[in-house]
Amino acid sequence: GTRPTTGDLADELESLDLDSALDSDVVVVEWGAGFVDSLVEAPLVVTLRRPDGTDVRTEVLAGLTTFLTMAYIIFVNPSILSETGMDYGAVFVATCLAAAIGSAIMGLVANYPIALAPGMGLNAFFAFTVVLGLKVPWETALGAVFISGVIFLLLTLTGVRRWLIEGIPRSMRSAIAAGIGMFLAIIALKTAGIVVANPATLVGLGDL
Repeated sequence: GTRPTTGDLADELESLDLDSALDSDVVVVEWGAGFVDSLVEAPLVVTLRRPDGTDVRTEVLAGLTTFLTMAYIIFVNPSILSETGMDYGAVFVATCLAAAIGSAIMGLVANYPIALAPGMGLNAFFAFTVVLGLKVPWETALGAVFISGVIFLLLTLTGVRRWLIEGIPRSMRSAIAAGIGMFLAIIALKTAGIVVANPATLVGLGDL
């Protein structure tokens, strides 16, 4: 027979009663490969999963809350890295793509409700310590970042990373997170002109 088109698939998905579907654990709709014929000869499977205690509204609110919590990274990361001479627009796009692709892989492949984005501690170390402090060209510093990423991947695959993390006291891990937050806060206050350098106290109140 003929293969259903993408329009047929969309019509069938629209006809699904999501409320009823979410009352069950798994709902599977299978079709012929359709528009992915040229990529892989396999059924196209659409699966709706409902973990215990959740619904569509909860998932949407959770996703929106997570996005609003981390959306500042879209602007802060380019602002920090552009201090090194990197193009602000290019870093802005790279930040968005990295966060979108990483979060999508985490959800669709790993099946974990965790959003990913560039880290706000290491980017400041990269910009202010390595590039501006040690005078390392940002191109060379990015090469070092790539090498460190490969090493980090190997540590993860071999299980050494978990061993190292478990060796850090929980109190210190919490303190590191709080310290990074305070560091980002002082950067934001300085950029806004609320605090300025002061020779006597190091930090002083700006001209409000």
